[in-house]
Amino acid sequence: NHLGKFFNNLGQEVVYQILVMFYCLFEPNVPAHVKATIVGALSYFIAPIDLIPDIAPIVGLSDDITAIASAYAMAQIYATPQVREKAQNKVDEIFKNKKVIAEEEYKEN
Repeated sequence: NHLGKFFNNLGQEVVYQILVMFYCLFEPNVPAHVKATIVGALSYFIAPIDLIPDIAPIVGLSDDITAIASAYAMAQIYATPQVREKAQNKVDEIFKNKKVIAEEEYKEN
């Protein structure tokens, strides 16, 4: 059960990061080069062709996760509290009101 909980939390975190990036695309304060990075990472994430095929267990998703994490590192600099709240609300809706663990890092904002 601990493993299932771990993957559920990991899934929530990835969905949260993707949603933050998606909502950042519509924010006027986000520079064009950051938006381009976000679009590139999200496109790579959903693209059927990868550097490392997704069929390979765990390793196959590592390139996708790396692309998302790198773009998210840039996006979170510009993500407003409203963007974070909108993303969290959507995660809550998708995952039946379970909170994303990583959100604690933004409590100081």
